[in-house]
Amino acid sequence: MAKTRLAGKFVWSYVKMAEIAVGEQMSVDDEIHESEGFRQAFFSRKLSDIEKVRYITELESYTALWMTSAVFTRAQKTTALNAMSLKFSLNEESVKKVLHSLRSSMVREIRRESEDKDYESSWKFYKRLSYMKPDILQSLKQEAEKRWSDEEIITLIELYESNPVLWDHFSQGYRDRNLRKLAMDKIKESFEKRTEEEIKSQWHTLKTIYQREYKRQEASKKSGSATSEVYKTKWKFFESLS
Repeated sequence: MAKTRLAGKFVWSYVKMAEIAVGEQMSVDDEIHESEGFRQAFFSRKLSDIEKVRYITELESYTALWMTSAVFTRAQKTTALNAMSLKFSLNEESVKKVLHSLRSSMVREIRRESEDKDYESSWKFYKRLSYMKPDILQSLKQEAEKRWSDEEIITLIELYESNPVLWDHFSQGYRDRNLRKLAMDKIKESFEKRTEEEIKSQWHTLKTIYQREYKRQEASKKSGSATSEVYKTKWKFFESLS
């Protein structure tokens, strides 16, 4: 009988110890989850306007993060990103998002200024981010130089049309590399400021848009569709490529 009572006490004691251990483990797990949740919320939080002012001030010295007119190594960019991350207790992705948002807004304001001489930005961070202006203006200038004019695009379409070896799979010389190279060289002569890569990229863009518009137009011509329901593209180069 004594052994039975002893065994019963032992089992009861073991169960209680197990319950305590489980309870302690659950408490630890809860603390870990709460801690992780806190860290995630902390590192992905939004900056207040006051913090953004400090962010903008600190950012000025980390040119590797925002200056596009200069060349920086990956190590320089990583170092700058880590520094900003630590200073503001943000993960790297959040640092990038804040920067992207600020720079995009600055670009928008500078574009408006260039389009309207009477425009004066009232954006609250405009003056504080003025150190970015020369770099953004340079970037916009380069972007404008790379942009294809309507005249250039029409010329490109006409040149490709007269050189089917570059796009017509049924052309006799389509698989002849030498003929294709000669055809591309002729096109390049008409675009001295354009690289071969730029020419091919622009042609690819035109083809992609044309195919999209053509498919949309054909899909709207289903039997039973009223004439008014047939899609008519407004893309200005559609007819030139048809």
